[in-house]
Amino acid sequence: MVVQALRQRAQSVVDRVAPPETRRQVSANAQQFAREQPVLAIFLFVQVVLSALPVLLFASFAAGTILLAFFAAVAFSLFWVGIALLLLVPTLFVTFSIGIFVWLWAVGTWLSVSFAYNFINDRREKRAGYAPVKKVEPNGAT
Repeated sequence: MVVQALRQRAQSVVDRVAPPETRRQVSANAQQFAREQPVLAIFLFVQVVLSALPVLLFASFAAGTILLAFFAAVAFSLFWVGIALLLLVPTLFVTFSIGIFVWLWAVGTWLSVSFAYNFINDRREKRAGYAPVKKVEPNGAT
């Protein structure tokens, strides 16, 4: 059952890559070439058969080397990103703390200056004898 399903899947992949008509045409051309040029056909066949193993071994070596290099690069990158995070987190903590301190300083300064300004204006108005100003509400009521 599994073997048959696997065989059907492989056949469908082969059919997608090289349709049956194309495969039949290539096979007919190869048989015709072998009948017309038997010595050359045997020579090419022997060369392909004997060269296939070294070529496949080289291809697997190259693929393995590329995969190893890829995974080594990913591991190397992750290692240094981790080291950078060990520096980034405390730096962000310090800058966040400084930001909170500067914000508190700015708010405190604004409140202090606002209080001092209102305090000085209130004293100046009392000394000059100004009548208190009626505040106007946004809806127009006094």
